[in-house]
Amino acid sequence: MVLVARSALSIASLALLAQPSRLALASSTTSLSLPLGAPTAQCTLPALSRAFAAMSDLTSSTAPAHPAPSTPEFLQERLAALLASPHIHFPNPPPPALRGIRMGHGPVDLFSTRFANWFAQDVRGVVGGREVDREGLKEALLALQRKWDGGSARFVPREGAEKPATKLLWTQRGTGNQAEIQAAAEFKEEGGTPRISHLTLDGDPSLFSS
Repeated sequence: MVLVARSALSIASLALLAQPSRLALASSTTSLSLPLGAPTAQCTLPALSRAFAAMSDLTSSTAPAHPAPSTPEFLQERLAALLASPHIHFPNPPPPALRGIRMGHGPVDLFSTRFANWFAQDVRGVVGGREVDREGLKEALLALQRKWDGGSARFVPREGAEKPATKLLWTQRGTGNQAEIQAAAEFKEEGGTPRISHLTLDGDPSLFSS
């Protein structure tokens, strides 16, 4: 009888010793590890849901917003990017020495690519008081690019206008002279994207000629 009593007492003691370990293990699986003395944060499903919702709100609030096509800011964005795009002239037809030779991938004419993507196929314009077709508008913008300096440029949107309009001011490349033009555009949907269907550029005619 004495032996049975001692065995029962030993088993009870071992059970009491194991209980804190089980409690500690359970606590560690339901809480985050924090410095000593800090309050314990319960890692529950509602808490995780709130954390992810807060992260989603923060991401959406900091994402860059693109201006609508009906705003002067959209026109400014298009003109600034186009005038900053390098233009590469490819001779057509190629020189005799290069005919029949496969050159592979070469440089990209970014100006012509963006002009093709951002301007409607039937785009028209008025440049320095003169009406131009698509090709004439492209040549005028190329001439303007040679005098353009994006580092000194600033845009002043014209609020309250019937169509997106803005003023461009900059210091001409090479001469250092101050330049100013007015730009106004009309947009239409073509190929699933907004494209410039008419562009008016008012200013010194010499800015639009080579």
